[in-house]
Amino acid sequence: MHSRIKKRFMYYSLMSGWLISLLGCQQVDNQIPVGFIVELTGVHSDLGVEARDGAQFAIEMLNTQGGIQGRPLKLLVEDDQGIPAKTQQACEQLIKSKVVAIVGTMTSTTTLAALESVTLQQTLLISPAASSRLLVKKEDNLIRLMSSGLDEGIAMARYAYQKMGGRSAVGIIDVNNSIYTESVWETIQTEFKQLGGEIKQTLSFTSGKTDLVGLISNTSLNIDNNDVVFILASATDTALLLQYMHQQNIQAQFFASGWVDSHDLLRKGGRVTENLKLTLYYNPYSTAPAFTQFTHDFYTRFQKNPSFGSIYAYESILILAEGLRRTNGEMQGLEEALLQIENFPLLQDTVSINKYGDVVRNIYIATIRNGKIEILDKVITNP
Repeated sequence: MHSRIKKRFMYYSLMSGWLISLLGCQQVDNQIPVGFIVELTGVHSDLGVEARDGAQFAIEMLNTQGGIQGRPLKLLVEDDQGIPAKTQQACEQLIKSKVVAIVGTMTSTTTLAALESVTLQQTLLISPAASSRLLVKKEDNLIRLMSSGLDEGIAMARYAYQKMGGRSAVGIIDVNNSIYTESVWETIQTEFKQLGGEIKQTLSFTSGKTDLVGLISNTSLNIDNNDVVFILASATDTALLLQYMHQQNIQAQFFASGWVDSHDLLRKGGRVTENLKLTLYYNPYSTAPAFTQFTHDFYTRFQKNPSFGSIYAYESILILAEGLRRTNGEMQGLEEALLQIENFPLLQDTVSINKYGDVVRNIYIATIRNGKIEILDKVITNP
């Protein structure tokens, strides 16, 4: 009798364990895998970490709301170290993991590398920050959520000439992300000269390899007080360049691209960032309800304010989620669904995705005053 009861107990225990295991597998299989590639350990890791936080926060928020028709989203993160070859390796790994799409990267150079990989496998790529004009108006597997570098370059050149009174300029650009920096710098030069300005000099460097102290001290910078020095580099490199030029007593007006918008700019630049002009891809003081709620919740979660990297990565996940809702969480038909998005509400504005997967968004001109960013102007970009 006891033996029979014991056997039944063992049978039901095994059955219960099997059912729990089966349900667990079904729950895992029910997840929607989303790939995310970003630079977490390279020379531009500050922006990458902030973007990762924004994407993860979006996933958490969506899952608390029920995911996509009851299916939770799962973020699979790959670190490409900012190296194009590693970006492609990351793409291959994520595609093997059967992700519905890949979100990334945060530079135009690595985004182009990723695009080559996803095109071969017909996987969708959504870039929060790629803006090189080499990626604009292309019928490919790429959805971009950033206005083009052409718009940014024109805005910088016009503001420098018309509002800052600059009549001659110098460019300092990081060729480690040359697809972006050279494109924007070429646009700045063209527009600045058309307005009547003069381009004196272009200094190029490779982040993490070039001796920036030597670059500044060994270069004959014939700069006057009213000249404009355009800096197209990351927050860390921009902060270092400003420090070295301050040490060399180089007096000029400095203007940085939106790439500098990470917490490392003020943290590493300190007082030398005072009066720096820069472009922004969002208004940090927006009173839009969605943005103020996001800022509050993000700070509660990470104990820091969001930057453009975290904001645009967050919005990229929201855009992807909208596409997945339209395809019932399936990869098939996802790109077509995203290309039909019109006036989709994001944190500060609405976006429409055109047939090339491009969007048009506002650009802001800002300065740093008393250690804080202050908005100076809003640029309405053209479709």
